[in-house]
Amino acid sequence: MNGTCTSQERQRIDLWLLKRGHDEKVQVEIGNADSVKQQLLAKIHVVDSISPYPQDADQGLPILVRLRRYKKYILPLSAVAALVLIFVALPRRSEIQRANGVVTVQTREVTTAAENPTAFKIATIDRDYSIDDLPENVELHIGNAYVVKRGANNLHYRTDGMETDELSYHTVSVPAGKDLNLYLADGSKVWVNTKTVLRFPTSRVKKERMLYLSGEAFFEVASDKVHPFIVAGKGMEVRATGTQFNVRNYLDEEQLSTTLVEGKVDVHAGPSVAKLSPNQQWMAKTGTSARVRHVDVAHVLGSKDGYFVFDKQNIREIMNEVSRWYDIEVDYQGEITDKEFGGTFSRKRSLDELIDYLSALGGFYMKREGRRITIMS
Repeated sequence: MNGTCTSQERQRIDLWLLKRGHDEKVQVEIGNADSVKQQLLAKIHVVDSISPYPQDADQGLPILVRLRRYKKYILPLSAVAALVLIFVALPRRSEIQRANGVVTVQTREVTTAAENPTAFKIATIDRDYSIDDLPENVELHIGNAYVVKRGANNLHYRTDGMETDELSYHTVSVPAGKDLNLYLADGSKVWVNTKTVLRFPTSRVKKERMLYLSGEAFFEVASDKVHPFIVAGKGMEVRATGTQFNVRNYLDEEQLSTTLVEGKVDVHAGPSVAKLSPNQQWMAKTGTSARVRHVDVAHVLGSKDGYFVFDKQNIREIMNEVSRWYDIEVDYQGEITDKEFGGTFSRKRSLDELIDYLSALGGFYMKREGRRITIMS
């Protein structure tokens, strides 16, 4: 009570201010029959002992409870019909075993097809699997990987193979209006944001853990100094051994960024290397030099928790985020104000609700026709 606060205490206060509007309004500031069952289980060969992955502690908990997981940075804030549906949707085990055979992976980025992912899926070397159609709490053997879906958007991976130079990869695609929590076999956790494609190894590697990203993801990396964790894409690589950081590199955006929450990372871009410390962000934009700046990581954590988090952004910048999540197109007519907004809005709320709030608070008219929004001064 001496009138001062540490950087961590300041982060807690900042995110409390961001999330204090738990009514989820935008605040303006200026500048989540036994027979049939037995037949089903025989078809999919359910593993009797489900992998000992913990349930996602975030599922079903209120925001104030879930936020306690970030206490270092923020305030503590079987029906028959269902079985039949699973039977129809799930591929035969023989198909699963043939899928994703071991392949030699060359160093390459996610292709430009990642610019607009339209399906919520796992892609392997042989076929794709709809994540929505996978049964929950059933361990599936896909190639040399074991995958369990827990909840609508949680995938847990494990492998019992030995370390190998012949890597097997899966690619997850996340379309508009969805995100994904991915638990990797090495113990790392990845939050994959909307309209993002992530390619990652499912086998145990002898050297580095190499991932390829197009979009945005938050990484909580299991510590392993022998096997560096590398995220590559769009002309840059982020190298870590055990840390928490966010990477954003959408193909349709000029700006790239890496934000460090905990630990240390090296950002490689061409011949230059930037070494980040917590609360620092590396940022590069087409035609300009990269720079490192101090930032409030509460904004990264807020986005990861399911909120739009705006910090001194004008309506064009805000609608860029909104259009990606709701899969809409935005037009502008007349002179649009550059007034800056700040605050939070839950991505679980409807587009119409968000439009109403922004219209009232921004002093302009927003007209919706299907998937097209027109903003007029």
